[in-house]
Amino acid sequence: MSQRQSKTGVPHLVYQAKTGFQYYLTFPKHFAANPKLPAQIRWALSHDEALARDLAKYLNASFEQFLAKATEHYVELFSDRLLVDLQRFHLAVAEALKFADRVWKVRPSPMKLANQDLSVADARMMKESAERVVLYSHEPGGEIFFALTPTPALVKALGVGFVRFDWPLGTCNHNVASDAARYIYAALDVLETVPPSPGRYSKESPAFAAMTLYEYLCHARPDQGRNLMHIPPALPQSRQALHFHLQQANAMHLKLRIIDRALLVQEGSGLYVMLIELDPLCMKAHLREKKSFRVELLTSSIIIAVLMLTYTLQKVDKVLLRYFQEDDHGFYPISTDTFE
Repeated sequence: MSQRQSKTGVPHLVYQAKTGFQYYLTFPKHFAANPKLPAQIRWALSHDEALARDLAKYLNASFEQFLAKATEHYVELFSDRLLVDLQRFHLAVAEALKFADRVWKVRPSPMKLANQDLSVADARMMKESAERVVLYSHEPGGEIFFALTPTPALVKALGVGFVRFDWPLGTCNHNVASDAARYIYAALDVLETVPPSPGRYSKESPAFAAMTLYEYLCHARPDQGRNLMHIPPALPQSRQALHFHLQQANAMHLKLRIIDRALLVQEGSGLYVMLIELDPLCMKAHLREKKSFRVELLTSSIIIAVLMLTYTLQKVDKVLLRYFQEDDHGFYPISTDTFE
């Protein structure tokens, strides 16, 4: 393995500046004795680190099962079956990369946006700065934050009724922070005016819009978000990784059976709650009355709140459906603790 490759912390995932991330795996020696099978594989996984890590984890889990059955005897008898498995793994990677390559076709990528004319964004920043506080710090000389107050168009794009989102800019320098704010206003204009692609993920547009906002906000920082752990590790870390991540979590297409309506709302405390209304027709006859639930998400991040809704709503629906179709609820009172 070349010394120019850097360690990534994920087994079999390597990186080179020129080629990006690659998955590199050498098979056991008895594979080399079979002319139908490769002795090793080296598959490209793109330049997007978040997507590459998710794909590598998927491949590691897949190859763990693959190698567990691929004994010397099995390889000798069933090499064709192993080839089919290899083709299936490679196809999953190829489809994820193909989709990821399209995610910045409609909206400009963070890098392209930075190279565009920001004069309109500068005018908007000056106007909003005259009306309210846009940049602030908690203490003199401390890190500067951008106070995002949404427009109706941004609320519509994200599908959430929120009132404010404060973003750390990773700098104490006011000039650097002003440049970052100018870039963020350009990003907001893109989110507010450029429609999402009418492709396969149109139903998931709030999640994609949230990840778009996240990547723009990260790019506004001097470190481009590398030193910021904003999104929990269990959730997707980039817009390019979102589609594959949703597929792996079986959250691509929400099929709700008892939840009639679910809304995200930011409360006065800044934290988000999920307000859920149930369909009485999906309950036992003696329980058919309008029921609603409130689930506290314990986050003040619009990005995390949208992702949490996307990834948990179907699971919450299953819990509620099971509960309200049971005959006896006397010993099993339901509460928001059920969903934690």
